[in-house]
Order: sequence, then C-alpha cells, then structure tokens
Amino acid sequence: MKKQINWLNLSNGIEAITEVETPFSFIRIQSTTLERKDYIKLFLDLDHNFLLHLALGYSCIVHDRGTNRKNSKVISRGIPIIEYVLNRYWYGIEDTCWFKQRNGTSLSEETKYVSSIYDNLFVYDSNSEKQKVKTKLKYYKKFLNSDRVHLQGESVSTKNDGNYPYFFELLKTNYNANINIE
Repeated sequence: MKKQINWLNLSNGIEAITEVETPFSFIRIQSTTLERKDYIKLFLDLDHNFLLHLALGYSCIVHDRGTNRKNSKVISRGIPIIEYVLNRYWYGIEDTCWFKQRNGTSLSEETKYVSSIYDNLFVYDSNSEKQKVKTKLKYYKKFLNSDRVHLQGESVSTKNDGNYPYFFELLKTNYNANINIE
C-alpha cells in the first residue's frame, strides 16, 4: 500500500482539517492562476515537498472547497492538469484527462486541451520562464519511485470563502505545529 499524504489547499481547504488523517500538509494552488490560464505560474508555484512526495510514489490527495459548488476550480481543473503534465513529463504516460464539473454531476474529457498545455510548456519554444518549469520538474525525475503519479482531489461546497477569521480559528483549534498562537 502506498503511503498517503493529505494536502490542504489554502485557504478554503483548511475546512478539511478536522476530516483528514495525519500526516497532512498545506499547499497553495490558486484558482486565479487557473482562471488566467497561467500554467507556467501553476507549475512554478508547486510546493517542493508536494513534488517530491509525488515523485517518490506517495498517493497525494489535495483537499479544497468549492464556493457554493461541490468542486473548486483547483480540484475540477488544476489537479487533472497537474497529474496529466507530471505523468507525461516524468513517465511518458499520455492518459485521457477528465475534468470534474464544478457542480459534481459529470466529467468532461479534456485530453486535447491539456495536451496543448503540455506542448506549450515543453515543446514549442525556449521562453526563460518555461525553462524554469522544465528545470524544476526535471530535478524530481531522479527521485521517481513509482509507475505513475498518484494524485487526486477532494472537494465539497463551502459558504466560508474568504472567511479568514473562521479559517484562523480552525487552525488555532486543530493544528499543532509547535507554535504559540495567541
């Protein structure tokens, strides 16, 4: 059985802190980055611990909350894009890519779209920012210890989007990182 790591996406994913088992960590995948289709930023911003865990073959589950919808943009679009790109770059696997609908009712096949994202990142030119993505992801190839990336997203609806006092209270009450929060 593969070791599982839960990742709470900041900020709305903090709501899952009472539901997930340890170990868990925090990650910040911004929905605005996906809205802007800034896939260079998406991959440059990925946490190094997250990438190392994926390379080592850990099963990583990203928890987030959708604003008044079952699936957040990060879970519905971001996680499938990340999984597709990493599987293709690290392992040469070109699986079918499915996006979850934000309302949670169905899936849409988006392989052609995500393949074009991959091609834009790795094939067509030598933009310096794209080179940074290549360099970053290439580094982790030496740690590959699996047959593929094991990544999934979990999401439910929230009405607490942007309610930072609520998130802070959840952290104060449920997160022991050997820090003194007063």
